[in-house]
Amino acid sequence: MAGKRRDEDLLWAATAWQRKVPPAATPVGRTVQEYLAGSDRALRSAGQVLDAWDQLVPTTLREHCTPVALERGRLMVEVDPGPYMHELQLATAELVTALKARCPRVRLQKIVLRARGR
Repeated sequence: MAGKRRDEDLLWAATAWQRKVPPAATPVGRTVQEYLAGSDRALRSAGQVLDAWDQLVPTTLREHCTPVALERGRLMVEVDPGPYMHELQLATAELVTALKARCPRVRLQKIVLRARGR
């Protein structure tokens, strides 16, 4: 009986490296802080672009278009189809230049327009 117990102890010790120790629980507050710290720069950049957008785009046109994403130097804007899309397409190059001047750290390259679904 003692020999069997000893064999089990040796087998247990020999295979201990295979057992995974469950990770300790991480407090939710710390996880949220880490997420916000990582996305803080992106949030600031998007905020700057949205503020500049509100100042540069006329109110009548702004009511028919919405910036929805800022990714890899591209500002994605959803626009009502028709004359609003056409007018914004004509103003895109000028808007990019003005947004670059107001938000140089964002490194905006272009504005991508998408028709808004009804």
